[in-house]
Amino acid sequence: MLKSILLSLSLLSFEQMNAQHVFVSSHNPYEVAGTKHEGEMILKKGTILKGIFQYNTFVLPDDGFEFFSNSGIHIKKIKEELIEKLTLAGADTLLSNRDSTFFISIKSRLFRQLTFDIVQLYDPTIYVNERSGLINSEGYFHENVFAIENGKIIRFNAKKDILKFVHNKLAEKGIDQSFKTLRQAIHYLNYNNL
Repeated sequence: MLKSILLSLSLLSFEQMNAQHVFVSSHNPYEVAGTKHEGEMILKKGTILKGIFQYNTFVLPDDGFEFFSNSGIHIKKIKEELIEKLTLAGADTLLSNRDSTFFISIKSRLFRQLTFDIVQLYDPTIYVNERSGLINSEGYFHENVFAIENGKIIRFNAKKDILKFVHNKLAEKGIDQSFKTLRQAIHYLNYNNL
């Protein structure tokens, strides 16, 4: 199913996606760049890499991940456009009850998967657990969140549109639930396995 979603999404131009990775740091602009996480990366050619990954924000526009062995030995840098899928250990517990954070590639950019079942929401942030509850902390989040439904990307103009979309999807399943914040909606979906 992921392959069919990615194939459908690959037909979109980068301009249609119009998203760049978002990094927010209150005091240290390189805070996230030093963070390492164990994980598994699947490259577009099918190669599976297991080890430790560190996002490289120091080299722009050539963002990518540094790949280390489990013993911490640097192996190589992997450009973002070569990555199909990435799973990193750890998760933002204000948003998810999972033990890992998942990313998928769309038009050679990675997007974090925020929710997984009834509603599939994604954003362009490369965070695992570095900035808990990032959604409401900076006020920009709704501009970058999108949903995937039937292999198509659904963009939102405002936070209220996302909340209405989530409410309507839950209503289709007989669940009457409204939310005031994106954090509440994402938390509810994940902690109720919806």
